[in-house]
Amino acid sequence: MPLHPSTPATPPDPRSPACARRRGSRAALAAGLSLLLVAPAASAQAFDPFPPAATDGPGTFSEQTLAVGGTGGYANYRIPALTTTNDGTILASYDGRPFNAGDAPQPNSILQRVSRDGGATWEATTVVAAGYGTNSSPDKYGFSDPSYVVDRETGTIFNFHVKSFDQGFGGSATGIDPTNRQILHAAVSVSEDGGETWEGRVITEGAKDPSWAGIFAASGEGIQLRYGEHAGRLVQQFTARTGGTYKAYSVYSDDHGATWAHGEAFGTGMDENKSVELSDGRVMMNSRDSAGSKYRKIAFSSDGGHTYGPVTLDRQLPDPTNNGSISRLYPDAPEGSAEAKMLLFSNSNSTTGRENVTVRLSCDDGATWPGFRVVNPGSGAYSTLSPLGDGRFGLLYETQGMNAISFASFDQEWLNATCASTVVPDTTVATGATVQVPVEVTNQNQAPLGASRLTIDAPVGWSATTVDVPALAVGETVTVQVALTASATAAATTAANPVRVQSVLTAADGTQARAYGYVSVTGGPSGGAVTSLAVFGKYTTDRDVAAQPYTVGERVPYSFRVYNTGTTAYRSTATGNLTNLSPGCNWSSLPAGGTYLCALAYRVVTAGDLADGFFVPETRWYMNADQASSVALTGEPVDLVDRRPSLAVTAGEPTVEDTDGNGSVNAGDVVVNQVTVRNTGNVRLTGVGSAGLCTLPELAAGAEASCGTVRRTLTAADVAAGSLAGRTVTVDAANGGLAVTGRVDVAPYEVPTTPVSPVAIDVTASAQCVAGKVQLTGRAVNAGDEAVDVTIRTSAGSKSFAGVEAGRSASQRFATRSASVATGQVSFDVTAGGATSTLVASYDATTC
Repeated sequence: MPLHPSTPATPPDPRSPACARRRGSRAALAAGLSLLLVAPAASAQAFDPFPPAATDGPGTFSEQTLAVGGTGGYANYRIPALTTTNDGTILASYDGRPFNAGDAPQPNSILQRVSRDGGATWEATTVVAAGYGTNSSPDKYGFSDPSYVVDRETGTIFNFHVKSFDQGFGGSATGIDPTNRQILHAAVSVSEDGGETWEGRVITEGAKDPSWAGIFAASGEGIQLRYGEHAGRLVQQFTARTGGTYKAYSVYSDDHGATWAHGEAFGTGMDENKSVELSDGRVMMNSRDSAGSKYRKIAFSSDGGHTYGPVTLDRQLPDPTNNGSISRLYPDAPEGSAEAKMLLFSNSNSTTGRENVTVRLSCDDGATWPGFRVVNPGSGAYSTLSPLGDGRFGLLYETQGMNAISFASFDQEWLNATCASTVVPDTTVATGATVQVPVEVTNQNQAPLGASRLTIDAPVGWSATTVDVPALAVGETVTVQVALTASATAAATTAANPVRVQSVLTAADGTQARAYGYVSVTGGPSGGAVTSLAVFGKYTTDRDVAAQPYTVGERVPYSFRVYNTGTTAYRSTATGNLTNLSPGCNWSSLPAGGTYLCALAYRVVTAGDLADGFFVPETRWYMNADQASSVALTGEPVDLVDRRPSLAVTAGEPTVEDTDGNGSVNAGDVVVNQVTVRNTGNVRLTGVGSAGLCTLPELAAGAEASCGTVRRTLTAADVAAGSLAGRTVTVDAANGGLAVTGRVDVAPYEVPTTPVSPVAIDVTASAQCVAGKVQLTGRAVNAGDEAVDVTIRTSAGSKSFAGVEAGRSASQRFATRSASVATGQVSFDVTAGGATSTLVASYDATTC
């Protein structure tokens, strides 16, 4: 089936839900900074240091963890294997390492988990082959490195692994004697009931030449050939230590696993390797390179895996010397068909570390790999792919620093790929200069490819134009020119260390095709050596904080992408308000042009963070631990809850200040309304205030505080009209970058005809320090002849006293949460004879 069956007439609307879903992420990128105090060079294409999350559309993707070291009775889990039985049951196998993360000869066990509903749920862990003893036991034995092979004709399932006694791969002796404890043996467990029960046996004699030393089956999944004279052959890849190097070879069976034979060992500097049957019946081997080239090695067999031709490097498949996986997209496709040419590949797509687990797609038997989708940009090592039989694909891989096993599943749409190969030739450019790069585009789809766009994604500081690619008929090729500009600080490269760039073709329907290219840089910056870096940060989870808010003590993951944009290597370290920046984000020697991802930092949620509902990542990044050679990075706020800031404002009943003391309301008297604010949201508010009324540094969720008084002076016209006009009060506040406004309409005041009873009250106010915080005190003494009601109001609260007798006083102390206050006032509402007057007393600025 073609991945590009039709071509829309126009590109999708970027505002459409589908586009928003692809782009959407709850995480925001922080700005990149460099020591040169300039932003990374503007680029014609959208530079993004972080790929879209695997859970973003299109298509479907899910993931769950099956095992974590330190639980379930094992110190560590490693080395994944995955397959699907003929009835659709998914089998996942891996090492259970009992005492530490060590490989053979530790007495490891081969474990298995089973899913019967497409990977949604998994049964409890069972044992395929159980190790025995401790590391010091003289009679210990163990099993490591599982790999499944399923005979689709009989339904028999094979689980290959090593059996160790006293030696591992590096120390194994030559020979094939099954009783020799100094030999690392080849073993296989066989199940005839869909993986329910297993019977094991040693097959070293068939799987090994006696002159070879250590051997082991490459973990993951082997194959069964479908085409030609060797159809039905079961093939499992092995590695041998012989002739002073590592070689690859196939072990195969033509009698449904009754006997096994080995092919010829080939190559140098080989390691764990996988095989796949191509559309023409050849077998392609894809191997880790133990010689350290940082790319995958490939070779081809025309005799069913017995012998292989020359070994070459595939520079489209970078690899950090790690175990990967290769599989057919359509296992049952007819020989020679377009579907039979479509392959999937997975590995840690990096040359610097076991990270960035990525799935690639080829539409031409592995000659090119235009499909490209990142599963996990963080920690990720060994991986194995397997079709699940329902249009989806499973990926079992190591994560959490090779201490956990995760299962991911996805469908074809999730790849978001179009079958269009793009070839970027080797190119040379001078530092800061521009070069035209001819990119060859070929439509490999089984339908016409509409007009598309192409650019080159280059390192930070570089830029490239985006060009139009015309519509292409099936099989048609065109070459387009992309202008690529090198960074002004790009270091001169060597032949062994060119700059890697990636062409990105985007079709009208949003699907993409990618390919790597390699650029040599000449010259170097004119001013000599440059020390410079760019750092980007990202909140790395899709957690729905509305449904699952964070709690105090939880960890909030945060990732950083660091680029050396200078010309010299340096040691990178970081400090800040996150945990595990050091050593988690340290890099001992980051080369010029190098980059790394740190996904190990996190924030431990505090009570203060939760009160705010967010936190702001603050970090500083150092080159060679030199304070002068550092940059600060402030990230976007990270939500911990579904923030809903809200502010309510109310106005109290009016009171009258009888300024002339004549006992009646007349011109010159002042009508006073107390204003109160209440935080009706779920997060703390800061900067609460209204011009001329109040300024509050903060207001906790649910808290209430006084916000001053509205004072309106009566005029003769007001008295004559019998009414004083109302007024609208606006109070502003914020929660981080979220602004909120509260309003209240202070009602008109109706001028009474009843005289205001005069009162004699002496009022005082003061501010004092108690336990490092300011407390405000208001005191009213009734110097008159009648009892009065008194309400004392401050910015920190209010208190009412009923029936304060003549000669008695009302006093109240109010605690603030601050160590300092500015000069302010305490107001006193005094009610006598049914009339209320407001008096005020001032207090001095105080700092504790």
